[in-house]
Amino acid sequence: MTILSLISPISLDVIFNRLSPIVFQVLQRFKVVLQSRKRADHSTRVQLREKIKEGRVLQRHSYDLYFPPKESSGDTTTHSNPIKCLLFFPGFGIHHSAYADVASLISMYGIPVAVVSLEPLRLAHAKLGGSIQDVRRILKSAGRDVAKYYKQHDNDKSKEKDNESVILEWDLGGHSMGGYNSLQLAPVVQQSDDEHLTIKLSKKDESLSRIGSQIIVWGAGNLVESVPNLQTLNSSDESTFRVLILLGSNDDLAKFTSHRQKRDLLRKLPRRSRMQTIKGANHSGFASYDEASKKSSTFSLNGIRDITLTDQQKETARRTADFLLNQ
Repeated sequence: MTILSLISPISLDVIFNRLSPIVFQVLQRFKVVLQSRKRADHSTRVQLREKIKEGRVLQRHSYDLYFPPKESSGDTTTHSNPIKCLLFFPGFGIHHSAYADVASLISMYGIPVAVVSLEPLRLAHAKLGGSIQDVRRILKSAGRDVAKYYKQHDNDKSKEKDNESVILEWDLGGHSMGGYNSLQLAPVVQQSDDEHLTIKLSKKDESLSRIGSQIIVWGAGNLVESVPNLQTLNSSDESTFRVLILLGSNDDLAKFTSHRQKRDLLRKLPRRSRMQTIKGANHSGFASYDEASKKSSTFSLNGIRDITLTDQQKETARRTADFLLNQ
């Protein structure tokens, strides 16, 4: 007796007529995910390897961590506490190493940057590596790495300095889908108690790693329905929460279709938020995956960049650092 002879006609009907469309739909969506995968350009990967050798970048399983240059890290006492840091989520299908160039530029302003790895699916979502629990786990690990880095490059190697506390404040950010994930985390952050948002890093001192109240969003925001209403987050203290929406003027993927759509987004953002546009910038220029994007089915939505990739990323880093450091 074969296996097929044990299957009734009704069972076959369920398998082929009801389940197969669902399976087909799942496979089609998975195909889109695979086709959207982009890795860093060759030159970016080469420079990343050099920065790792120099000790400017530390690669972990869950993130790549970009340190400020040694001459700017210096004595921890010369830095204001808390030290501003950025935890950053990649866009849909983009390998986290594609942000190596722009993350390095941000770190030049004295801001440590942790770019989250969302392997293998590369989808910034609460159930796929972008939840508040994932953020806390990275803050603990990356926080220890950053605290160690600052103490190692302290000008005074005394035992007293080794035990000096370092307070790290990690603001959230992301590109495209990663930006929406950061915005969706904001209500969770606001509703959590201080103990849940603050992580003790050392038994020897009072070094802490905690979640900040600023959000950086690149190339996103036009999908207004995906943005939570953040107007109410500052009901108790209007000076607390704020958002930077940074767009490219030539980005056809993240452009607003009407003034009403833009107005609806602004109505959802805290009052002290900003929306800025980089003239001549496109969608992929917030990272370094130009060659891969040309082979993508969504290339036409990427927009044609009227400025160099370097210029777009320098301006992105400058505006991001200015927002984070000058409240």
